[in-house]
Amino acid sequence: MATMRVLVRIFLLCSFSSPAWSSDFQEGLVAYANGDYVTALREWTPLAEQGHPEAQSALGFMYDTGQGVPENHETALQWHKLAAEQGNANSQYNLGLMSFYGRGSPVNKAAAKRWYSLAGEQGHVHAQFNLASMYRLGDGIPQDDNGALKWYTLAAEQGFADAELSLGMLYYAGAGVQQSYELAEKWLTLAAAQGLSEAQLTLGEMHWHGFGVPQDGDTALKFFRLAAEQGEAHAQFYLGLLYGAGASVQQDDETAVKWLTLAAKQGHADAKEKLAELRSGKR
Repeated sequence: MATMRVLVRIFLLCSFSSPAWSSDFQEGLVAYANGDYVTALREWTPLAEQGHPEAQSALGFMYDTGQGVPENHETALQWHKLAAEQGNANSQYNLGLMSFYGRGSPVNKAAAKRWYSLAGEQGHVHAQFNLASMYRLGDGIPQDDNGALKWYTLAAEQGFADAELSLGMLYYAGAGVQQSYELAEKWLTLAAAQGLSEAQLTLGEMHWHGFGVPQDGDTALKFFRLAAEQGEAHAQFYLGLLYGAGASVQQDDETAVKWLTLAAKQGHADAKEKLAELRSGKR
């Protein structure tokens, strides 16, 4: 819970870190950063009541998350609507979230789409990603591959790791787009560099099997290890196989058993089977 409060605080500060705000708003921002929510509310509430969209958005965020005030989604919704109607992208995004999950009002995914679209058109990367996912899955709105591709691309071009991963996987599988290993590798490499284990695993598979890239056991091993060290069960399984067979690495049954055991503990059926083979002396 403490970690979540820290993350919420960071999100709010990043959302409003601009030298252009009024001194009163800045004082509230400094107070909020120091955990002094009483002062933040004292500074922001008069501004919000006077129509200051950033102060309205900040209050909406605090009431929605219970930061310094009792959690109250209905009050959060009111403040966010006032800010969103003035074009505040953060409140438009938050209204999208609240509409999607039914916080402060019944679930309304059509409204979520509308608010995400308004925020996304202003470059709000989380709104772009969420809207892309709605289009991709047909979640409350008609499924639309072109819409998903458009919004994932916009978010990925801003360096949003989850969007890079999603875009890479679309191109890898040819899901709703023309399959392109070249584009898959591009976006997955960017996501892998940001530490996403699924991207690391998929790049390992591409290099191991030679899918769209030269077959390269050493590069595959590197990506499998990165993903396995983050707990990716299938990558742990691959490492177990590689060490057991001595493929692209010196053969080492002890290390093979280590990785297969980790994968098996996560319920990986093939790892369990291979582990049993190694322990029985079979290959």
